[in-house]
Amino acid sequence: MAKHLAKRETKVTADHRADNILRMEFTRDWFVEYMEIWPEVFRRHGWDAEEPKSILEIGCFEGLSTCWMLNNLLKHSGSRMVCIDTFEGGREHAHDGTNMTSVRETFFRNVEKTGRTDIVRVLEERSDTGLLRLLQENQEAFDFIYVDGSHLSTDVLVDLVLGFRLLSVGGLCMCDDYLWKGQSDPRHSPKMAIDAFTSIFSEQVQFVPVINTQFAFKRLR
Repeated sequence: MAKHLAKRETKVTADHRADNILRMEFTRDWFVEYMEIWPEVFRRHGWDAEEPKSILEIGCFEGLSTCWMLNNLLKHSGSRMVCIDTFEGGREHAHDGTNMTSVRETFFRNVEKTGRTDIVRVLEERSDTGLLRLLQENQEAFDFIYVDGSHLSTDVLVDLVLGFRLLSVGGLCMCDDYLWKGQSDPRHSPKMAIDAFTSIFSEQVQFVPVINTQFAFKRLR
C-alpha cells in the first residue's frame, strides 16, 4: 500500500485512516481530494449516514470512492449500494497500459475489506443496460447517484437522463470531471452533456455548490 497513496498522505486524515482506506489497494488516487470536500457537501445536504440510505455508483474502477461511501455514507445495516461498471475501461484507458482485469480484481478485494459486501450489488455491464435493468425492476429510488463512468458526452447524457428517473425527490447527484481538461473535442468530456441535461431539466433540479471540478445537483420534483 505504501506506493499507492503515499504521495497524498498529507490529505488522508486520521478520519480516513479509521476507514482502513490506507490498507486497501489503489494505483490511482483520483478520489482522495474529494474525501476532504464531500463530508461538508453531504452535511449541508442533511445526509444522515446512520439512517438507511441507498447509493447508485456509475463507474467504480478500483473502488476507492465505493469504499469511502460504504464507510462514511452507508453506516446503517439496512442501507444498499448498486455499482455499475463493465470493468473494460474507457477511451482514456485504451493506451495508458491499464490492466482492466487487475482493476476488476482489485475492486472486489477492496470492497470485501470494508466488510459490507452484503449491501453491495455489482452490475458488470454498460451503464445504459444496467440503468434500464434497474428501471425495469422498479427499483426503489436512490438517495445519491454518483456519475463517473464513460466520459463521452453521449454516454454521460444517457447516464443522467436514466439516472434521474432513479433518483429520489430531494436526492443528490454528483457528476465527476465536469471541468475535465486536456480534451480538444468537447464531445469527449462530460461538460457538454451535463450542461445539456441541466438546461433541459432546469425546473426539476437545483444546483449544489461543490468546491472542486465536479458538478452536483438536487432533484426538486
